Parts: sequence; C-alpha cells; structure tokens
Amino acid sequence: MSKKTDKRAKQGANSRAARWTLRPWHGAAFLLGALVVGGGVVLVAKHGRPSSPPPSTGGVVRSQPQPSWGHLEYTTIDLQRPDESIVIGNAPLPPTVWQFDHCTEQQLIDLFTTNGLTAEQTRLLTNKDCWTATSSGWKVLPPREVVRSLGSSARQRINAELRKTPANGASAHAFRIPEEKFGSWLAESGLDEDKRALVREMSYRQDDMVCFSDYEELELQCSPDERRCLAKAFSRAPALLMSLRVTPDSDIDALARYWGGAGRGKSMRPFLESLTRVPGGASVSVSHFFPAFARLRLYTYPDPELDHMSVRQDCYWTGLNFSRETPDNRFMDEETVKRILLTEYTQVKTGWVFGDLILLLENGQIATHLCVYVADDVVFTKNGVATTTPWVLMKIPDVVALYRAETGNPIEVVGLRRK
Repeated sequence: MSKKTDKRAKQGANSRAARWTLRPWHGAAFLLGALVVGGGVVLVAKHGRPSSPPPSTGGVVRSQPQPSWGHLEYTTIDLQRPDESIVIGNAPLPPTVWQFDHCTEQQLIDLFTTNGLTAEQTRLLTNKDCWTATSSGWKVLPPREVVRSLGSSARQRINAELRKTPANGASAHAFRIPEEKFGSWLAESGLDEDKRALVREMSYRQDDMVCFSDYEELELQCSPDERRCLAKAFSRAPALLMSLRVTPDSDIDALARYWGGAGRGKSMRPFLESLTRVPGGASVSVSHFFPAFARLRLYTYPDPELDHMSVRQDCYWTGLNFSRETPDNRFMDEETVKRILLTEYTQVKTGWVFGDLILLLENGQIATHLCVYVADDVVFTKNGVATTTPWVLMKIPDVVALYRAETGNPIEVVGLRRK
C-alpha cells in the first residue's frame, strides 16, 4: 500500500483498520489493505442458512412487497452445461497427484496419521516412494486404492489441505450440493448404479453439504460416455429465476428509482408504467434492468471458444464489471482489484441496494468471494473461476453456505458501495 493511501486510511480519532487477504477462487492471494468505515469500525453482517426452506424447483414463490424494490416472484432451477461445450478426449487419463506447498515432511506425516485413516492407508501414504520433494513442498502420488477407500473425515481433512495449493486446480475445489438434493442429483446423473455407488462412497459431508473432489479417480473408472455424464452432472448449479410483479397499485416512482440504478443511464419509468396498464398486472424478469454485461451473461456458462480469456473470469472480474456495458479485463489483475476496492468503495452495514458489492470474508479476514446485490437478499454471482460455473442469481445465505462448505470456516458478509 502507498504511504498516501496508508495515511488516508489512518485518519480519524477512532480509526481502526481491518487487514484483509483477498483470495480469488483460483487460489492466488494478496493483501487487500486497510479499509476504514466512518469512525473506523469495520461493518460486518453475519448470514447463516435461510430461515425458511427454499422453494422447490419449478414452483413460483412470491415475496412480500417492499417499498423500494416492489413485489418479487421466484422460481428455482438447476442449470447444466450444454452438450456441445463438453469435449471428451481419447488421451490416457493421468493419475491423481496431490501437491502440498509450504508443508514440511513432519506436517505431511501428521496429516496422514492423525485424521482417521486406517493403518493400511497410513502405511501406503507415508511410503516415501510415492513422495517427491519440490521447491515449495511435496508432491504425493497416492495409491488408487487409498483415494477410493478414504473415509469421509479423512477425505475432508486432506481436501482442506489441498485447497491451500493453487497447483491442485479443480481437484482442490469440491463439487458441493445440499444434502437434501444429493439423492435426486445423483439419480438424474445418467450413471449406472455401480458408478452412483462409487460417487456416494467417495463423497464427504461438510456442514449440510455433500462434497466430492476426487474427479481424477472417478474418471479413471468411467467410459467416455460416463465421463460426459459426469461433466454435465458436476456442472449443475442452482439458480433463481427472479421477476418483478407490477400492478396498477405499484409505486412506479419508487420502482424506477430502485431499478434504474446500478449504472443504468436511462429511467425505467416508461416501461414500468406500461406494465401497470396490463389487466391484472404483469411480471418481468429483473434481468431486464441489468446493465448489458450482466444481462447477457445471466444463466450462461463461459465459452472458451468464443473468448479465450473466459478461463480467468472469476468473481472479482464479474463483480467489478457488473455495471459496465462491456467488460474491462483489467479486473483480472490482482493489484487493480485491490486498488479499486480500497479507493473507490466504502463499506455499508445495512440497506444494501441494487448494484452494491457483497464481499464474503473467511474468518472475518480472508476475502474469498465477491458478488453483486440485486434485491431481497438475492445476488448476481459467479461461484468460481472455472468455465464450468455459470452466472446465476442466488440468495446470500445459500452462497454463504457454499463457501462455508468449501473453506470449512465461518463466513461473514460485508457490503461495499461505490463512493
């Protein structure tokens, strides 16, 4: 941080700075710096699981009308990658490799001996013949029988260590699904019973989520057609269809003020007024009010064939581009993201509005996700940098649950508003 920025951050009799580490989903981390709010208190709102069950897929649920954003309607859906985006090659599949950066030999031995592994699993994993020293730590080639037979607790603990090393890639970031949806998801996966049993055997629990991370080992036991089924199943993502219901009694002035924000140059009033003249009222997707960047991407997956930069389109790139007509790829640069969040945004505790940024903090310190507030606790979000994750609408508590299951740590929520 520059001296000028540091001096500004410390101004005020009661200033207290919060030092955050910003961790993009793809694993890189950097120091965000000091942010001060008002008298210096960091304003954080805590979120847990939803207070009531989410609506079932296909059913329309109506919220209580609010003076600002109006009367909203929801339908839950599950997105899945299109067939044409899935390419299954014929090259031999590589074995599972675990990389542990910044891990000593003794720490690795402790990991394999103190987390509920069987004596045989411990013997195989502590065999130095499958270890290779690297410049930053250790690389381990676990025997396939160990990867397949690990218990839930041991698998969860090892995965928690793997996610600390970016080189582990997708294998360090588990597929997560609410436990109550796991059975139906697996039944609809297209896999035969033997492979479904294998998925169940190799899954583990984190809070109320079922998690799966050993993709390589599972693929090694599948045919090309089954691997295609796996690719589609693991790309499935929950989302909300969200509509605004407008009737002759709606407060058009309030709706135009709220939905005309988030960088939109034109007033929404003429369109909203037209809906009041429909007999009985009418509903319109809230995406109609989104800036072009977000409107064009909602409910879609990144396509590397159309945009080779899509492999770097993470949550920070998404959040900071939300209000733009065309994306700015400077937001793929960590230093740029840090500078923008430090200098152009201030924290807000309550009263979040359309276009505010929502930052998730792991243990109140590590920034692990960024999304955009829409209304009624719903955010526009891309939950990961992978091209297998789409842009969707979700409730904040559901996003928090995903990242809590991913990190294994408490998650807090901070609102950020452009100055």
